[in-house]
Formats: sequence, structure tokens, C-alpha cells
Amino acid sequence: MTIHRSLSLTARLLPLLALGGATPSPAEPLAVPGATLTLRAKGKASVVERRIVRLLDGEFELQWEGVSQRLDPNSLQLRFPDKPVTVLDQRFESGQTSRDALMRQCVGERVQLVQRAGTGNETQRLAGTVLSVEGGRPAALQLDTGEVLLNPGGEVLLPPLPEAVTLTPRVVWRLRPPGKGAARAELTYLTDGLDWSANYVLTLSADLREAEITGWVTLTNGTGITFSDAQLRLESVETRKVESLQPVTETEVVEYPLVGLTQPLTLAADEPLRVPLLSPRVVPLERVYLFDPLGATPAGPTPPQKLKSVVRLRNADWAGLGVSLPAGSGMIYQETDRGTKVVSDRGIPGVGADKDLEIVLGDVGNLEGTRKQTAFREVAERTQEQDIEIQFNNKTGEWVEAVAVEHPWPQWEILEASHFYTTRADKALEFPVMCAPKAITTVTYRVRMKY
Repeated sequence: MTIHRSLSLTARLLPLLALGGATPSPAEPLAVPGATLTLRAKGKASVVERRIVRLLDGEFELQWEGVSQRLDPNSLQLRFPDKPVTVLDQRFESGQTSRDALMRQCVGERVQLVQRAGTGNETQRLAGTVLSVEGGRPAALQLDTGEVLLNPGGEVLLPPLPEAVTLTPRVVWRLRPPGKGAARAELTYLTDGLDWSANYVLTLSADLREAEITGWVTLTNGTGITFSDAQLRLESVETRKVESLQPVTETEVVEYPLVGLTQPLTLAADEPLRVPLLSPRVVPLERVYLFDPLGATPAGPTPPQKLKSVVRLRNADWAGLGVSLPAGSGMIYQETDRGTKVVSDRGIPGVGADKDLEIVLGDVGNLEGTRKQTAFREVAERTQEQDIEIQFNNKTGEWVEAVAVEHPWPQWEILEASHFYTTRADKALEFPVMCAPKAITTVTYRVRMKY
């Protein structure tokens, strides 16, 4: 709906606001070079907006319209990079008068409705009294003939509004510049209402040796304003484990480059926007059967568990990726001789560059694993040794390679092991084991750990 004032104020001029009864000096922005938005998932976003403003002689008020309805007034910072302008005071006017509130004030008042053809030309103008409103529009309009129109369409022309009505949020400063003229100004603030989330589409090949991956970011703007020609940065606060005598976690801010976005964008108010995070590319896969009984107590044996069928996506430069990927939702497909089928609709964990992204496809029906601690010794102060036994029960009639994953404390030393093992980047151990058909294969190792 387009709202018009019947005198000088129209919906096209809503940013030209009254100052609570006081008329400011004419220092509206002359141009809007652009903004930089830094969106932090599930947190406040920062907005850096640059404009060219007109400075006047002596003390005067500068009003900066079109700011977020949900900004933090304590975070406001106004800078003039090229001139020593003194800021005397500032105030934030939240502009609480919404479209719904304006229409409610018009109940019992006369308004006009302008109806237009598809070409935009006016076809009819109706006048009447507003009896009720709903959704920011007249729900019932009594015409001069006495007839009542329900949910009438068209643009609404309102009666003149009081001069003190504030329609949109703005910040007003009292300034003392060194002289008049145009000047570059930069406004920075924090705001709620800007958020983002990632989602991926993966199509696995029939032989599970490669996959095509595409990444998208959904941007949401609940600030009440539109950001045009904005540069975008995405951040997320994440936790990670730190190697120490005791398990320690710390948080860090991770920035995710939008590899698929190469130009500024316009982020409209209340309209979600999807932008490319990762352009489509084919990457190699490795399929493994994992036994990773996380959560088991050191001394308590785990009951038989089915192994997980997992594909590992190589997030490395040589594999066509090599960029940090944020956690998000995922849609996974697989090619078959009868077309593409849906594998799963599940979350995709975040993964850094040069690390593997693991995607669980499901359980392996005829391959089970168990784990137990067979011995425990305190060999020195804050030092212990454990003997661990892992068994694979291969119920199939074929040789199968399984991988046992172990998570010893950060400071560990393997004293002896029955099978070859590797150490992952997160300090976990992996034992790749060839399991004979219709047989139980046993893996044992002794580990010394400090805590």
C-alpha cells in the first residue's frame, strides 16, 4: 500500500521528518555512497554508512534519516574524515509511528482511495469515512452514499498529519563545523534485526567418489529500512577446543567470505534474500565406515553399535575448495541409474579450510562395533594408563574396511597398538582396520595420558 498525505507530505517523502516541533537546518544528505554491513549469526550486526552532507555556518542540527529501527543508541558514532567537526549532542528518534498506527488514528476520519489501472493511470477516486482498519489498511469504508465497502483496494490518501509526527527512525546531531560546504560523513552503529544462515545442496555421484556442492546464504533484514549497494561481511562466533592438561574451549570470531558474491547488493526491509556462498563445484569424496562411540565412559563398555556410513569431502585447495564453510542446513541427493534420489535433509557442520567435512549417510546394517577398557593404572601424579579393546563384528560375506575413532585427552602417548593408526587435526586417533567376512576383528592399544 502506498500512503499519501493530501498536502505536501506523501509516502515518497516519508524520510523528511518533523523534529518534534522544531524545524532543523537544511542539512539532508546530498548523496549516499553506500554502506558496509557486518552480519554476525545470532548476534548484533554492525552498520557503517557513508554519505556526503551539507555543513552550515555556526551551530546547526544535522538529521540522518533512514537508520535501523532497532539500533543501539549507545553504539552510535559519527565521523568526518576530512574536517574537524565538533559534535555537541545527539538524539535518536525511533519513529514509532507505523502504518498500522497511522491508520488507527484515521478511524472516524475521512480519507480518499485512489484506484489505478495496470498502466498506473488513475481510474477511480473514492471518498468516505474509515469505520475500521486491519493490517494497516481500511477494513470498512463508509462512502458518502451511505454504502459500506469491505476491504477496499487502492492507495490511501490520509488527511494532513500533525507536524510533530515522526514517521521513520533518525538520528539528529547538533554540530559545530569549521565552515560551510559539503563534507564526507561516516555513521557506525550496532543493530538487531540483521541475521544470516547458510544452506547447502550436495549431489553425490552414484559411486560416491565425488560430489557437486553449492552453498547459499539467506539474509534477513528486520531493521525496517532498505540497504542499497551494500558491501557484505558474514561472521559467526564459534567455539573450539584448546590443547591443555584439562579440556578447554574458547570462542573466536570467524569470517566467511562470500566466494559467489562479487558485487554490492540491495537488502530490502522484511524481504529475505538468498545470495551465493559457494558457486557449484565438483569435489572428491572418500567413503568410510566409522565406529565413533562418543559419550562412552572410560571404564564402561559400550553395547554393540552399528557403524556409520560416512562420506568425507576434502575441503582443500587441491580438491577445488579450501575455504571455511559455516554450519547450516543441507539437502543431499545421490545420482542413481533411475535418476536422482533424496538421501537426507540434515544439518551440515561447519568446517575450516584444509579439514574434512563428514556427512553421515546412515547406519551400516551388518557391521557392528563394541569398545571397552580392559585395564587402568595410575602410574604417576596426574598420569594414567588405559588398555582399550575395540571389536568389529562383520556379519557380511565380504572383506570390509572399518575405521575406529578414539578421543584420548589432549596430552597422550600411545605405548603399544595392535594396528596402524593416524592422528587427526583435532588430536583424535583413527584405526583403519580390514575386517574379515563373517568374523570378529579385535583392535587393542595402550595409551598414557596426563591431566
